[in-house]
Amino acid sequence: EEPQSTYDTQIYIGNLSFDTAESDLRAAFQQHGSVTKVSMPLNRETMKSRGFAFVTMSNAEETAAAIAAVNESEITGRTVYASESLPKEKVAEGKKKYQAKKQRNEGSKIYIGNLNFDTTEEDISAAFAAY
Repeated sequence: EEPQSTYDTQIYIGNLSFDTAESDLRAAFQQHGSVTKVSMPLNRETMKSRGFAFVTMSNAEETAAAIAAVNESEITGRTVYASESLPKEKVAEGKKKYQAKKQRNEGSKIYIGNLNFDTTEEDISAAFAAY
């Protein structure tokens, strides 16, 4: 007999108001299915939301419906963003790639506007050479 597997894909919700309570999230997500877990990290000093949370629904269909409905909707006065949460390993991997790129000094693109029409590539290189 196989053990019953539980659905545990979390939904990441970002841009939450610091005044958001777990009950606000539960109410917003229960409209789209059965909420099995709400995890909202709190600031230790203020005991208010840190601006993000995780919600687990009971199955994949409810998760997809909740993400579609809640993403870019308003909860406690702020537009929130909902997406499928990445595993910690994936987040750590992304950070490592970013740090490695930063250490290789591959640089970043910068938009420079309002240039004189006579400005040349050499002028820009000279202006940024010190950095």
